[in-house]
Amino acid sequence: MSWLQDLVSQNQNTTNSGEFLENIKTELTEARIYVFTPNGDVRELPEEATSIDFAFAIHTDVGFHCVAARVNGKMVPLKQTLRNGDTVEVITSKTKTPSKDWLKFCVTSKAKSKIRSFLQNEEKNRAYELGQDLLEKEFRKFGYSIQRAIKDEMFATNDDLRKTGANDLDDLYVRVGYGKILPKQLVEILKLDAKTTPEAS
Repeated sequence: MSWLQDLVSQNQNTTNSGEFLENIKTELTEARIYVFTPNGDVRELPEEATSIDFAFAIHTDVGFHCVAARVNGKMVPLKQTLRNGDTVEVITSKTKTPSKDWLKFCVTSKAKSKIRSFLQNEEKNRAYELGQDLLEKEFRKFGYSIQRAIKDEMFATNDDLRKTGANDLDDLYVRVGYGKILPKQLVEILKLDAKTTPEAS
């Protein structure tokens, strides 16, 4: 019943109740298959499971870096459905990371949850970098440094900064990257001329 333990574990990390109900339907209503590792270890999976599901059943890192699979000695695409009794060897690469398309091919709650979490983190990291770049460019127009103009402790004392919804500078970068606040709005909120000292040229 390892799949049931995984289901409970995923529920603890899932805030979306609709997603959890979807996981329950998949895990509880579908028949099970038994798939082997090259060493003879057994993994229990729902029918229609693919090598992606198998890879995540082995270990999250194996899932994150899987690039192909060898089923019963033959190379197959990751999206190929596994059958009861198959022996599966997952091939990995350190440079490989999950793609959004993988969500179309996996069926287990563990695989879906881990992939979604990875993609969300990647998206947040991109938003952070974009927000940082946008703010730095906007502040430089006025001769200011974002790091010197805003200190983390200001988020606890500045009512206008608190209204942005950000808890600290890193959070602010992310919110700007997502377009929830515009760099120009932040310049106006801070009234830079009155509250900060321009960078020395």
